[in-house]
Amino acid sequence: MNNQIPYTTFNDKSQKLCAPGNAVEFIQPWYTPISTTPENTGIAVGGIGNTFTLTPLGSTPNFSFIPGIFIDNNSNEFNFNDFYVSLADANSIENLVIRNFTELKHFLSFYPVSCQNAPLLNDSLSELQLLTKIKLALTEGNFYSENKEAFKRWNVEFSEKSKALLTSDETCPLTQVNVAVDFFNGLLINSSAQSLSLTATSSHTKITAIESASIDFKALYPMAEFDYHVFETVSIKRKVVSPVVKGDKKLCSLPIHWNEFELINNGEQEKTVTLVQSLKNLLGSTYHKSRPSVQDSACYLSQNPIKQKHVKHQFSYQSERAFTGVCLSSESPYASDIDGDVVFGIDVDQQAIEANKVTVTVKPSLYSNTEEDIILDALQTGRVNAHFDSGIYTAREALSAIVCIQVVLKPGESQSVRFSQVMDHSKIHLQDWLSEKAYVQYYRDHSKQNRAVAMMEDIVPQIDAIEGRIVERQNGFYEIAKNNFKDQQKALKFSTMAMNTLSFLAESSVWNVEDKFLVKECVDYPFFNSLDVYFYGSYSLLYLLPEIDGCVMKEFAKAILAEDSTLRRFWEYEDKPNAQLIDPKFEGVRAIRGAVIHDLGDPLIFNPMLTVGTMLKNGKISHLNLS
Repeated sequence: MNNQIPYTTFNDKSQKLCAPGNAVEFIQPWYTPISTTPENTGIAVGGIGNTFTLTPLGSTPNFSFIPGIFIDNNSNEFNFNDFYVSLADANSIENLVIRNFTELKHFLSFYPVSCQNAPLLNDSLSELQLLTKIKLALTEGNFYSENKEAFKRWNVEFSEKSKALLTSDETCPLTQVNVAVDFFNGLLINSSAQSLSLTATSSHTKITAIESASIDFKALYPMAEFDYHVFETVSIKRKVVSPVVKGDKKLCSLPIHWNEFELINNGEQEKTVTLVQSLKNLLGSTYHKSRPSVQDSACYLSQNPIKQKHVKHQFSYQSERAFTGVCLSSESPYASDIDGDVVFGIDVDQQAIEANKVTVTVKPSLYSNTEEDIILDALQTGRVNAHFDSGIYTAREALSAIVCIQVVLKPGESQSVRFSQVMDHSKIHLQDWLSEKAYVQYYRDHSKQNRAVAMMEDIVPQIDAIEGRIVERQNGFYEIAKNNFKDQQKALKFSTMAMNTLSFLAESSVWNVEDKFLVKECVDYPFFNSLDVYFYGSYSLLYLLPEIDGCVMKEFAKAILAEDSTLRRFWEYEDKPNAQLIDPKFEGVRAIRGAVIHDLGDPLIFNPMLTVGTMLKNGKISHLNLS
């Protein structure tokens, strides 16, 4: 794996990193904050203003890509990096077993294949007898040839690997096994497969979740690395990267990230590794306040799945890499808080595909409530197909999509696999202010319907170079720190802290096409650019994108000259216009010319002019410590 994290002091077992600490929760008599614990805290993933939180446990407990809004997902209802892995011996006739005898018989009633010129299934066969009969047909090498015309008639989908094997030798046992696995579509599985969810907090009941003690985690924003200690003979490492590069506005703004897996066979036998990513389509969703009347920006998501549309997408680049994935969209006629498109998929070395070392398959559409069963089938067979087992589809059902890669590793071999993901949710809608996110300005030549695909095809070929620039700047900062600290351990800690501070900037900001840049103080106190906090917090923006910090200062300069004689109250008197004030300072005109404002608004009570803020601009508020 190239371009790994060059240094960090934030590294340990996920179990330890996510264990409760000694700090007392900040609960006040007048306010109970949103629960924040080591278990639901992590690194921001995605470009600035387009992020979700990824924890060392592999969960995504909240996200902030709806501008200004914090969506609470502590229930693990969805996961934006939902990965699974299985390890199995090489496919063989001996390893095949029937997953569910009743389902297999039902399947064969629709697709009655033949064996030795007679129907494979008859009512007198037991499960063992039927399996023995299937294995005999595969051993004799005539399963495909005897049913070839039927497969065409039934439009059976064979993987690229199966097609290549059929071209080479359609009678050999390996070809027969792959054909059978594809045809039976999850009903005939590899008995040696060991399956795991790579999310320690996974709620699935049929797929075992990895233990947090088996994950080593490290982070140096915008990168994180997982080292999974789950299989004796095969090592699995994962790198997560967001395109946040110092001085590059375009890359910093993009709603893209990628996960690279490195697989190494340290054993003495050939092994097959299958990686699966599943993603729910959240397009059409809306949010609602989790605590009505409370001054915070915490909300829950309500899915509204109407006319969700999923299609396969492929492209090649640099004559040596191939991307295969799925584009998620919605044709709903109704307004929502999450719109746009999502594209995710796998890109690998074209030579590895041609050599049958890797096989990439996708299932563009499946019902979200069937997700676990289909994932498990994929892990136990190493593939999926595009068939949507829809039954009576009304276009009101929640859909998911799956991408799957099977990797064959000989002893001592390694393989790198990359999953990339674009989440194009460009709308900014804060009260009366309607705008678009900053990255839209770089893709004006593309329609809204194909912008996500354009971003994917633009950035994926640059990933290695982008990572190189990230590591170069991380090392450059560390060198400066080492030259300014006598204690080199302090230099290391300082550099780690400084880099990881950028994660807060990415997940708490709203950034539009005109470079209006709003940094939310926190979910509990959701004011944009609160001047006391922003003064200290702006150092990270000055380092990353100094031009954008200048834009923020212009907004404050305009606000100082603004006037608004509207009389209003604040604090506990904001919704009590007739209550007796305990102090006249809790009422005043909204803005006095020459006074410095406290903030640039908040996401739920927002002034589109960005000139007067949420709290009073009357010269009576002073938090900034300049001493």
